[in-house]
Amino acid sequence: MDSPGRKIRVSVFGPTDHTYSIDRYAQALTRSFPPTVEAKLVQYPTSAGLVRKQFDRFWGYTRFAAGQQGDFNVVIVEAYAYLLKVLPGRNTICVCHDMHCFTYTGPHTAQYRFYYLRYRWALHFLTRAKFVVTVSHNTKADLLKFCPFLPEDKVVPVHNGLEDHWRKEAPAELRERLRRNLGQRRIILHIANDVWYKNTARLIRAFARLARPDLVLVHVGNLTAESQALIRELNVGDRIVQMTNLSDDELAALYQIAEMHVFPSTSEGFGWPPLEAMACGCPTICSNIGSLKEICGDASIFVNPIDICDIANAMARVLQEKDLRDTLIAKGYSQSAKFSWKSTANTFLELFQRS
Repeated sequence: MDSPGRKIRVSVFGPTDHTYSIDRYAQALTRSFPPTVEAKLVQYPTSAGLVRKQFDRFWGYTRFAAGQQGDFNVVIVEAYAYLLKVLPGRNTICVCHDMHCFTYTGPHTAQYRFYYLRYRWALHFLTRAKFVVTVSHNTKADLLKFCPFLPEDKVVPVHNGLEDHWRKEAPAELRERLRRNLGQRRIILHIANDVWYKNTARLIRAFARLARPDLVLVHVGNLTAESQALIRELNVGDRIVQMTNLSDDELAALYQIAEMHVFPSTSEGFGWPPLEAMACGCPTICSNIGSLKEICGDASIFVNPIDICDIANAMARVLQEKDLRDTLIAKGYSQSAKFSWKSTANTFLELFQRS
């Protein structure tokens, strides 16, 4: 029996393959539990070589995890559900972010097939978890579609939180410096690495239809060779600026000086950038599929992500209609305020304590 005043120990098991969004989720959740909880983020370094890296991930991390468990455990991403081989299921929640492995539309290379088989194998361990938390109702529906062996009542949607720093005004000198660097032009913002579901090519084509020299499309993230070739083909290289490795302060400043943020993804498990934009007072345009209608509520303009004209027309409306902009900004503040990491962490605690 626990001694009086003893804190609840929660171990949060992060990934060995680091990505910005998953690392951000793990760190934010770990620090957001109440003072009655002692939460720690468990990370396991892997070797550089391909074979050794897999060995470390599937054998080394599993052995390490067995000695790091708390009173309760969170496996931070579904691809690591195999840690439930050593973590007690009755005290462990696994988080599922998306099902992009199953909806991927690119070439099925040998690398993809290896990843697919490894991922599919890991998902079968989800049956051992106390609960599987999905980051949206949309992801829950996808998970149950692709993993029909999971009981529906075991899968619980719990939205991500949003950090408070997005709600603070960026320094005036930083905002002004960014404006100068971008030639004092009106900014259309896209925050995404150029992967298959981010729909970057259609956004570039839609932007090219807005033949206005006072506009600049700022893409924050990498660009594939194909997207760079498209920019040259459409002769819009002087109106598109790529930025990378921005701090959160720089990103917040960009949101705050932009005319709009456009997020026309063809699939999303959750979708943080529109919420960040809303918290910064930036109007948003999002695709009408995936989780985005669920996350953005009535605070965004929704477009068909396959329809280039629809995307271009929505951007033109936000540029031209002040009343529409003002409405989107006001609704965006209200919508983004609904997302809190403390609320997310408290929901995890409630799930742990269910019988």
